[in-house]
Amino acid sequence: MRTEKYSFEKDNDRRRLSPQAAGPDLELLLNRLEVARDRRDGLRPVLLPMVQRVHLNIRWYENAVRREQRWRRGYLAGSMALIVGIPGCVFCLSKHGVGAPAVAAILTGLLGLHKALSSALNQRKVVGNFWRAAAALKRRLYEFEDTWRGKAVSPEGPAPLFLDAVSDEIQAARAIRDEEQERFFDQFSYPVLDLAGILNTGGARAAAMVARHRDPRDRAAAGAAINRSRTEMAGLEALIGKRRQQLDETRDDDEARYLQTSLHALEQRRQVLELTLLKEEALLTEP
Repeated sequence: MRTEKYSFEKDNDRRRLSPQAAGPDLELLLNRLEVARDRRDGLRPVLLPMVQRVHLNIRWYENAVRREQRWRRGYLAGSMALIVGIPGCVFCLSKHGVGAPAVAAILTGLLGLHKALSSALNQRKVVGNFWRAAAALKRRLYEFEDTWRGKAVSPEGPAPLFLDAVSDEIQAARAIRDEEQERFFDQFSYPVLDLAGILNTGGARAAAMVARHRDPRDRAAAGAAINRSRTEMAGLEALIGKRRQQLDETRDDDEARYLQTSLHALEQRRQVLELTLLKEEALLTEP
């Protein structure tokens, strides 16, 4: 007889197969089997292990399924909120003077978080096992009730065949639980998050969203800035060509040094302008 408890057994009310938690279902099972109240004392110790392994496991599985459904509903609601809210937020922020890089950074964080949650939820594929195990336990329980209703006791005490049937149900419940646990350990894994990939992908998508949903006036201003940059680029190209021609034609060392310095400065300015133009076009272009 085990009277002392391990450390993991001390919080008994929270254990999955707590005898105290099985009490109400045990009494209800006796009612459904139509056992007279003065004949129940001999059946309670027999049926308690069955109730622990059938009724309490069914309750645990159904609670686990409900918890997972709440996670899924919350994820879906959050996804819908992002779908509805992101275009309006981008438009409002850009309208109130928030720069496109700042808006894109905010969206990158939101999209990265959403991607991480998606990866985590995709790993949680064990709910089907819980449903399957609960359904199997319920089916056997209802069949047991139908078979032994009014037949659980005889004048001498518990019916011998009833005791054998209870033992069979306990073994079957253990087998169902063992199969569920085996599938759980085979399928469960922690999500692996590629932060660099998530942020890079989120950044690209955020930039595309900012471009798509910017205030039309901002798009017009961005278009004008691109035109100015292109005009300046054309002037730089012409001036660089002119300086190269002068450098090829000159015979004066001092003039050559001046032309080389000027040409180097013009080429640096062209590189900066090329990067600026690429960024402006990326924010303006529709994906």
